[in-house]
Amino acid sequence: MHGRRRQPLVHRRPEPDLIHDDELRADEANGLVSRAESIRTFTVLPVDFVAEVEALYGK
Repeated sequence: MHGRRRQPLVHRRPEPDLIHDDELRADEANGLVSRAESIRTFTVLPVDFVAEVEALYGK
């Protein structure tokens, strides 16, 4: 995390520079797909979504 103190996911808040990086990646991906397939909005979740999905579907 390049100099940032590690915190549990539940205590993290999205940092502006990381959100900016995500926006750049979304813009890059949108350049490769049609408008119908594009990312129009996204939300940085304060929890580990993968763990939640695994709990729901038993992976």
